[in-house]
Amino acid sequence: MKSIATETKVGTLVLAAAVALGWLSYQSGTIAKSGLSNMRVLDVAFTNADGIGVGSKVKIAGVQVGEISGVRLGSGGEAIVSIAVRPDVTLPANIKAQITSSGLIGERFIALTTDFAPEGQLADDSKTIPALPTADIGDIGNQFAGISADLKEVSTALRQSMGGQENAEKLSRIVNNLDAVSTRMNGILNQELEPGKINGIVNNIYDVTEELKGDDVRSIVTDLKAASKSLRQILESNQGEASGLIANLSVTAENLAAITEKLAAGQGTIGQLLNDDSVSKDLKIAMNDLRNVADKLNSGEGSIGKLINDSSTVDKLENALDNFSAFSQRVDAFRTEVDFHGYTLLGEDVGKGRFNITLRPRPSRYYVLGVTADGFATEAGDKRNTNGLRGQDFGDDLKFTAQFGHVYENAIFGQDIGMRVGLKDSAFGIGLDVEPEIMDYFVSLSADLYDFTGENSGTSNENPHLDLTARVNLINKNIYGMVGVDNALNDRYAAPFVGLGFRFADDDFKYLANKAL
Repeated sequence: MKSIATETKVGTLVLAAAVALGWLSYQSGTIAKSGLSNMRVLDVAFTNADGIGVGSKVKIAGVQVGEISGVRLGSGGEAIVSIAVRPDVTLPANIKAQITSSGLIGERFIALTTDFAPEGQLADDSKTIPALPTADIGDIGNQFAGISADLKEVSTALRQSMGGQENAEKLSRIVNNLDAVSTRMNGILNQELEPGKINGIVNNIYDVTEELKGDDVRSIVTDLKAASKSLRQILESNQGEASGLIANLSVTAENLAAITEKLAAGQGTIGQLLNDDSVSKDLKIAMNDLRNVADKLNSGEGSIGKLINDSSTVDKLENALDNFSAFSQRVDAFRTEVDFHGYTLLGEDVGKGRFNITLRPRPSRYYVLGVTADGFATEAGDKRNTNGLRGQDFGDDLKFTAQFGHVYENAIFGQDIGMRVGLKDSAFGIGLDVEPEIMDYFVSLSADLYDFTGENSGTSNENPHLDLTARVNLINKNIYGMVGVDNALNDRYAAPFVGLGFRFADDDFKYLANKAL
């Protein structure tokens, strides 16, 4: 039987080692056990992806849930890392990725975590998740190294600015003043403060230090670095004014010494609070009173307590506010218009004048109140008149109008029509108003039919009184001209007329009031 050659043995051993290495890599996750087709792939942008690569692990709470499927350079110079997560793993909506490592020299991997408690579930169509800063002891060491360099530069700048005998003497005075301050503070703490107060101060300092323990180390390092840079810049830019700064520090120390002396002597509010027991007692009484008031409010006593604790009172208040809001809106929507116009009847040598007030509580409703000076009635009662009107019955010289109006939107050919009903010149009548969309409502038309028995339209007339009027705006809508026909159905007194009118609305009144004031 032939013996196996040495080369064959070595080759077989190498092949067996390669197979064993592949099996170990397969078991440890370095080589994917299955394809990535069923995995959920998400992209994360890191400023530095050093130490990780394709195949690196992805963990949640220390448990591997996937691996890195790709690493590429983004358009902004960032590292885009693609992570593949098992489809059975539920990711919260506020999930974030962070590069970390197992111990100081352990392998680096990506940890999926949240800043606070998990919220909801990450949407199925989400393709990216945010990144957290790298939690690496090397990065923190680099930060502290930078801070050390900055502090070294600060100390160099201080040494340069504080050189010389004069500055040394000023610095000595500052130290002496600070020593005096600390001596007086020590006397206050050991001799004049009650032991309970000292314990309270210690407890407060303990609470502060406990809160500081929870802060992120990286943010503290960043803040220290920024502070040291700012201090270095201030010292470098003010080296020529170092003497002035030292003098100011000396004055500040002297002021602190004077303040501590006043505190020790019981001067001022704080000094009395530290030395006078009556002040602290009064403060305790005031605190007890405030506590009693708070207790009554919490128990629902008094009007304010009911308002805070009784939901029905709150509901009533909300309803009252809603009603007031609705009322204020209606008041704000209320519009008032004052109109005065006069016109002359051509061929009759008679005129009429009207003064009307229009109230609009809402856009679709209005009321017209007015008074008319009728020239026909005046001429008929004038004994000197020889134009044939004397002795005719045109009613009183002054006639009154009180009508209710409603606007019907898009009533005829898309035009809004206003219809009025009520008294017109002391007789029952109806009226129509329309503003056709001509040149931005440049023209308005109206028709009034009233005095159906003809009692106020002349002795021989039995037809109703019909007025047809067209108004043309001359200056905005404040001054307008008017033309039309008066008493169009009367064979004897029907006549065309021309006139001029003035009209003012709420905004005009406000403008005039502001000008007057």
